[in-house]
Amino acid sequence: MSSMRSSWILGTVALVGSAVVYPWLPPEVPIHFDVTGHVDGTAPKAIGAFLLPVITLLTIAIVTWVHRRRPEHERAPIVATTLLSTALLTGLQTIILRAALLGVTDVAVALGTLLALASLGLALLLPRVRRNPVVGIRTPWTLASDEVWARSHRLGGYFFAAAGVIGLSAVLLGCPAVAVVALVAAAVAAGVGSWWIAREA
Repeated sequence: MSSMRSSWILGTVALVGSAVVYPWLPPEVPIHFDVTGHVDGTAPKAIGAFLLPVITLLTIAIVTWVHRRRPEHERAPIVATTLLSTALLTGLQTIILRAALLGVTDVAVALGTLLALASLGLALLLPRVRRNPVVGIRTPWTLASDEVWARSHRLGGYFFAAAGVIGLSAVLLGCPAVAVVALVAAAVAAGVGSWWIAREA
């Protein structure tokens, strides 16, 4: 099964699942959480139930259209990134629906676990991405050099792998908010690392 087909299936499952549980959702559905995983924003259930699935499917549709018009070497990272993004959004939609159905106001553990797994997914993806203007660590230095691009993405893979391990460990130790901080820190470190690599090249 292709990665793009898997993305379509995941996105459709999220939409259908939201439709199935829609009658049991409360009038207001949580749609935003602070860094500690506590609900700090809600929306009418029609928006909370379908906003993310619709955005996900529209994104997949756009990527499918773009994918067909990209050179062969750019297709693999676009498809893999789409699958990772779809999995992340579907996981987030699952967290939202669960919180709404159960009346939960603290989703820190689930959110921290999801973001830690996303970090590990990025760690696996980044070293495989060739230089392109769409996906990856896109800084002026990486886009100007194949060598800087490759070295930056290998380094970025290490940063996100560390973020994933730290995030999962933090969840197990009862500090799931650390997973959010670790993911953001990895992204910043990857950008700074690309500048350092270009400076040393």
